[in-house]
Amino acid sequence: MTFIVNIETATQVCSVALAQNGKVIVAKEEHIPQSHASLLTNFVKEVVAEANLSLSDLDAVAVSTGPGSYTGIRIGISVAKGLCYSLNCPFIKVSTLQAMANGAKINLSTQFEKDAYLVPMIDARRMEVFMGVFDSDLKEIQPPHPKVIEDTILSDYSQKLYFFGTGASKCLPHINSPKDTLLESFNCSASYMASLSYQSFNAQQFEALHKIKADYFKSFYTKSKLI
Repeated sequence: MTFIVNIETATQVCSVALAQNGKVIVAKEEHIPQSHASLLTNFVKEVVAEANLSLSDLDAVAVSTGPGSYTGIRIGISVAKGLCYSLNCPFIKVSTLQAMANGAKINLSTQFEKDAYLVPMIDARRMEVFMGVFDSDLKEIQPPHPKVIEDTILSDYSQKLYFFGTGASKCLPHINSPKDTLLESFNCSASYMASLSYQSFNAQQFEALHKIKADYFKSFYTKSKLI
């Protein structure tokens, strides 16, 4: 049996899911903004304890590495690296947008049309979103990238599109095709990472702890202070 703890902190949702062979057995999440630092380590301990396991039983730690909140991503990676160093277990990197696409496909279930595309979107502030386009097998049709919202944002595709995430509502006025569908009330969740991290574990796709980089896709900046 393979036990992997999955960590999602790239948005306002702080989420942890413990999976056995790619299936979630215990999950914890909270939607309180800026709560990741205070909640995350406790969530990890709680999901492991509820499964009647100890941290030493973990075979790997997986973390959603972006795009999304700079601070949230850094917190998730830091906690995951600390666990991997202390437990001497592998670090698995999961794309936030691919995990979201997996979640949308799970939620759609039998309603999902096989030739449709999944378009996860995360608010990147101002008139931008982080987005990617994935097919039904979760393969990248368009890799994750920051995109300025405009009337042509999704006009290149003849396939039915499902778009969702914290940036999707901002794009709604610019999506004119009746074939495309907004999936409302969609949130990131560590549960959507479980099957992806298990695939990476079986393929031995691990990250060297001293080389891990977040997938910010945009430079970090702060406003200058007025003196």
